[in-house]
This record gives sequence, structure tokens and C-alpha cells, in this order.
Amino acid sequence: YWSLRIGENTRALGVEVDEKGLLWCWIGSHAEYDSFCESLGT
Repeated sequence: YWSLRIGENTRALGVEVDEKGLLWCWIGSHAEYDSFCESLGT
């Protein structure tokens, strides 16, 4: 997956779709992003 910072407090996550781009599938706070990454062990 890919991560994008949106301002000081928000992150978005996307997944690659074919070779043509990304599908942005989640937007949330940095705290939510950190929790998500911890749950994946990254």
C-alpha cells in the first residue's frame, strides 16, 4: 500500500490498481494511521 500525508493531521492509504494508478481507500488521523501500521507489524 501507499501512504499520503494530507496536512498536519491526516493520512490517506491507497493500493495500486493495475499499472495505471492508485485507489485511495482510507483517510484518517495520524493516530489512526499509526494504530493501523502497528496492527500490521510495520
